[in-house]
Amino acid sequence: MVAISYEGVDMGILDLFKPNVEKMKAKKDVKGLIKALKYKRDQDVRRYAALTLGEIGDARAVEPLIQALKEENKGIRWNAVGALDKLGWKPEDDIEKALYLIAKEEWDKLVRLGEPAVEPLIQALKDKDINVRRGAAETLGKIGDARAVEPLTQSLKDGDKDVRRNSTRALGKIGEPAVEPLMMALKDKDVDVRKRAAETLGEIGDARAVEPLTQALKDEDGDVRWNAVGALDKLGWKPEDDIEKALYLIAKEEWDKLVKLGEPAVEPLIQALKDKDINVRRGAAETLGKTGDARAVEPLIQALKEENEDIRRNAALALGEIGNAKAVEPLIQALKDGDRYVRRYTTWALGGIGEPAVESLILILKDKDNYFRSRAAETLGGIGEPAVEPLIQALKDKDVDVRKIAAETLGEIGDARVVEPLIQSLKDEDGDVRRNAEVALGKIRDVRAVEPLAQALKDEDCDVRWKVAGALDKLSWKPEDDIEKAYYLIAKEQWDKLVKLEEPAVESLIQALKDKDIDVRKRAAEVLIGIGKPAVERLIQALKNKDRYVRKYTAWILGEIGDIMALEPLNKALNDGDNLVRKALKVALEKIQGKET
Repeated sequence: MVAISYEGVDMGILDLFKPNVEKMKAKKDVKGLIKALKYKRDQDVRRYAALTLGEIGDARAVEPLIQALKEENKGIRWNAVGALDKLGWKPEDDIEKALYLIAKEEWDKLVRLGEPAVEPLIQALKDKDINVRRGAAETLGKIGDARAVEPLTQSLKDGDKDVRRNSTRALGKIGEPAVEPLMMALKDKDVDVRKRAAETLGEIGDARAVEPLTQALKDEDGDVRWNAVGALDKLGWKPEDDIEKALYLIAKEEWDKLVKLGEPAVEPLIQALKDKDINVRRGAAETLGKTGDARAVEPLIQALKEENEDIRRNAALALGEIGNAKAVEPLIQALKDGDRYVRRYTTWALGGIGEPAVESLILILKDKDNYFRSRAAETLGGIGEPAVEPLIQALKDKDVDVRKIAAETLGEIGDARVVEPLIQSLKDEDGDVRRNAEVALGKIRDVRAVEPLAQALKDEDCDVRWKVAGALDKLSWKPEDDIEKAYYLIAKEQWDKLVKLEEPAVESLIQALKDKDIDVRKRAAEVLIGIGKPAVERLIQALKNKDRYVRKYTAWILGEIGDIMALEPLNKALNDGDNLVRKALKVALEKIQGKET
């Protein structure tokens, strides 16, 4: 017989030679229909041919229809069964009966059929239809024949989860004969096979499975390990040593017990940092920190680069708990992490490492990134005493931001050694540095700061003065005289109380006329007007002040007070070089002269 190749042939032409089942049906062409039942190029033709043969009812069709029960297409098998029923056919043996029942999916009858059904059911495990495969797997389990073990083990790889589940249960029901193949399946490349194998070995309960299940505790897949643990528990297994115990506890994710286990758990936990399961990696990182073992430092440093932010957070915290200096530079880089909780935990970690981290953190105070600097300062504050001397040196840094942060951080630490350096910072050229130094001294509450702070009430910056007054309040300071009290009240901006002080407040109020804050200048002027005559003599002297704002406001105040003593000094001042001052002088003269008339 010559083999025919259809390669390169137009399939449309071949369709011209496709069996015409309708014509054969009309002619009751049984031979043609039997031939059409074997037409491989078109399943619809075969399916229709089987149906038609049943309708015609010719006994010659029985044998071909029996063969059709083995067809891989479920529809053809179903039509063949229907046709055979119409022909009144009865199976001649149990094999034919099994094929017939599989085609009809009558699984309970197949169970009753028993051993003869096993081989056909094994073939059905490869069927294209998932319902057939599911039924075949479940039925083989109920029959319990050992011949089904290997095929069912292969079905653990099936793409359908219900087929895999039914195969697992079936192997469990078969029991002892399935143990060896299942033990081998624990090493299968397919994770589902390993997972189902572990589960099933637990169901069977054979002691031979203990060793391979113990090895499965090292499996790369968490579900396999979990099933292995469950199986071992059912077998009443106990770890032979601490390494086995550690692997068992990692599989169960019982992290607190691993901490109690201590040193033997470290290497298995380090391996767990590479696990595919995020929860395992996260738990391993946290637990390694609690063990405090230095062997975990390098692996945890690598974990700072993990994609998952939870793992990076736990790695940072763990490195802080271990407190090894090797972690300082990687943790400092982690302060730039995109996740704010990673940055926060990194800050805590560096604080936990303490003194070894100080030098690097001081350098960060010069970083251009403001947030980075503030995190470093926060960490230094948390480190406390070991950071004091480097921070004192930082008060002299050329960079104003470094000085500012250093002053603030020293206040948080509160060490007595910082008082004198902070007092010196009250003279810093930058207002923010002075302000932070004042706040810091207020927090420390050392009496040595009282006198310098009292002097700082005269600071040109109103915000600085406000902070100074607050610091003095914390030190329970009281002014020694009315002049000090005036400077204090200006700092606190308690203007009504200044009016009551009268003359002792004048000098400080005149100084306030040149304040950078326009509101302070206006309020000081209003208070001087309110004081009135007691302020005139000193205001006349202020007409010669170098500051043009002082001269301008002084002229306006004298005009508002209206004392004739000011006329001559105001006239003499008319040659002032500043146009705005001259205008204010003329207005003041007009007001006083107007009152005279």
